[in-house]
Amino acid sequence: MSSILDLILKEPSMADRYMTSAPMVAGSPTAATPGPTGNVSGTSDWEQVAQDLAYNKYGYSPEDWNKLDYIIEHESSWNPNAVNDSSGAYGIPQILPKAHPGLGLENDPMGQIRWLFNYINNRYGGVDAAYDWKVQNGWY
Repeated sequence: MSSILDLILKEPSMADRYMTSAPMVAGSPTAATPGPTGNVSGTSDWEQVAQDLAYNKYGYSPEDWNKLDYIIEHESSWNPNAVNDSSGAYGIPQILPKAHPGLGLENDPMGQIRWLFNYINNRYGGVDAAYDWKVQNGWY
């Protein structure tokens, strides 16, 4: 049995990833944008996708994952449609459009998750430093 991550990563384009993931994530192939849905454990499907990537691609430990989860729970609650009214930051990682213009990730939750891991690694050198910054400053 394949995980949702395995299925999504096999798709070549954002549109194909959406068509594969929308029925699993949003419950309907006609949903406008796949959004987080609760599952039995209380995590969203996008949170589960990110956790799979964290463990299987980036080698995160459970402690690393807990730190990343803390950051994102306080930023967007794993909602790919979240928008900060004051800054315009959007998506799961709360991307600042003025600092990162033209990414086109507003409707691409999988792209937002990939961006999140790259940002944490490039900006902070890893999740420990990102977590410490978030705790000290209230943002990351």
